[in-house]
Amino acid sequence: MFRAEHLLVTLNRLAARKPEAMRHLEDFLVQDLPNLAPLAIDVAIEQGDPLGRALANALTRSPDPGLAVQLHDRIPGRTTALREAAVIICGQIAIAAEAIPGIPAASLASTKISLAYRLSEAGQDARAAEELQGAVRILEDLYEREPAVARARLAQAQNNYAGVLNELSRRTEALAASRRATTLYEAAELNAPGTYQAEWAASLNSLATMLATSGDSRGALVPARQALAVREMMAGSDPRFVPELAASLNNLALRLMEVGELPEAAEMSKRAVEIREQLWDRNRDAYAADLAYALDTLGTVLGANGDLAAAVEPTRRAQRLYSDLVQLRRHVFLPDLATVSGNLAIRLRNVGRVDEALTEALAAGEYWRELVAGDARRFEAELSGALNTLSVIYGDLGHHEEGLSLVLESLAIRERLAEREPDKFKPDVATSLNNAANRLSRLKRPAEALEYARRAVQIREELVEKDRNTHLPGLAAAVYSLGNRLADLGEITESLTCAVRTVGLYSELSVDNARAWARNHAEAMNSLAIRLSQHGSFQESLRVIRLCCGLVQEYFEEAPDIWRPMYATVLGTFSNRLADVEQYAESLEQAVRVVDLWRQQTLISSPSDRMQFNLADSLHNLALRQMQNGDLRCAEESRAEAEAIRRKVEGVQGAEG
Repeated sequence: MFRAEHLLVTLNRLAARKPEAMRHLEDFLVQDLPNLAPLAIDVAIEQGDPLGRALANALTRSPDPGLAVQLHDRIPGRTTALREAAVIICGQIAIAAEAIPGIPAASLASTKISLAYRLSEAGQDARAAEELQGAVRILEDLYEREPAVARARLAQAQNNYAGVLNELSRRTEALAASRRATTLYEAAELNAPGTYQAEWAASLNSLATMLATSGDSRGALVPARQALAVREMMAGSDPRFVPELAASLNNLALRLMEVGELPEAAEMSKRAVEIREQLWDRNRDAYAADLAYALDTLGTVLGANGDLAAAVEPTRRAQRLYSDLVQLRRHVFLPDLATVSGNLAIRLRNVGRVDEALTEALAAGEYWRELVAGDARRFEAELSGALNTLSVIYGDLGHHEEGLSLVLESLAIRERLAEREPDKFKPDVATSLNNAANRLSRLKRPAEALEYARRAVQIREELVEKDRNTHLPGLAAAVYSLGNRLADLGEITESLTCAVRTVGLYSELSVDNARAWARNHAEAMNSLAIRLSQHGSFQESLRVIRLCCGLVQEYFEEAPDIWRPMYATVLGTFSNRLADVEQYAESLEQAVRVVDLWRQQTLISSPSDRMQFNLADSLHNLALRQMQNGDLRCAEESRAEAEAIRRKVEGVQGAEG
């Protein structure tokens, strides 16, 4: 057996270098599959692809349900290298089970649940949904006859079904299945206290995610908090459940972030990291990945909380952890490294470290390309997202041609994916269309930009018709972008119509969750004030921007570091609108406040940050207001300072480039 194992290792390495050797590896396995298949599983776990795919092909060529049963328990619960083989093994068991006369319904359903899990792991969510639908039907029938026997198994099937449906963007069905699973697990726990707590808590966590995905972020807080309470109790009496407690803290942190409860979200996320740190200290091999995920989540929450600089370090540390894991199991952890590298790029961009952001975004793109080369169906969607992010960063650096090329590549992938799964990928198509419109606008191709922006709105309109709660935010963003593209072409009336509609859409979103949409709402009102001014409606423009300033001021006073840039922006518009109606003294007063705000902001920004340019722009505006008030000496000083800042920042950027 040692010789056979050595041959498998050698052939696996050869096939990894030379794909044409794959057939030799399959032929070697087929000649003695009962003895070689268990060895192949062990080697694939250790060495990775392509041995797992070769085993799947060999099992397909020589189907043997008896052997499949023997191999079933040797496959790890989570696997990358053996995902295709696991599908074949579970599929052969399920087919054989169907043919057994009088097989118990629960046993038949179990084979379908196992097969569905492996199909989902292999990225075949549509087939997984079919198997789970069959399992649910079988178990619902059984539940009608014997509820005590079927309840827990049916809950498991419904919970898994909900997850797969959510992946397929069949959100209404997913939410219904998730609610059913939670209800069943709660009943099972009530009938046998302490027996199903873990499963019930897991289903509550899933329900929270489904509600958030369906647009009910506020409603998602209820099951998320309930899951945390259950797991707090479980972890308090049994340390084995501490990891699950950390998972619930992470989930609640994300749900709180979505509704704008940012300080509590940060608190929950930090608690999760503390627990993961303690577990990692005890067993680094077992808990490194969990710690990395918790750190990346903390970066996301801190960024949303406005602590943009602090968000970088936990994300960077998560990246280091995943990098170490990739050295041990590249095929398992490369997707995680690619994801966190993309997140790090975004967080670096947020603090003006755009050159570093580009480095990370390029790395993320290369990782996803490597993964797509091995399994295009599974990873193309992630590659398209990485290309979209990379396009935005190239745009920040003024490389709009490169940015356009990348976003068009992203768009082509997403359009192809949307043909296969429209509900899942059409929102991504709309996102890439908007990005392409932005790149075209910066390249002074406004007519083409407008065409892309109109297409994005059309897709969002169609999606909102099907599911308003889920897709309304996307429509609001698309209409906002369309208004900007219309303004580029001087289509002021239609641009104004878009601005009015955008404010209405964000007002609708704000009814149930004002805090979460406050920033978007303020941006929309600011844009509306500008469009009204361009249309000549100066008094109405002034009224709108006064309301906007009042809205933003409330949040600024509560969290100045988070809201200072937005407050400075809307006060700048307020100053301009006051000048429109010749209220020059008050216009100057607001312009002075704007400069002060940008000065404060630059103290926490890097020298190359766009905040420095905002300060320069505000000084130019101040110079205009000083001239209107007859203070020519101060106006010249403000103008000179603005030019000096621009020269200095451009010099820093040139040196960095």
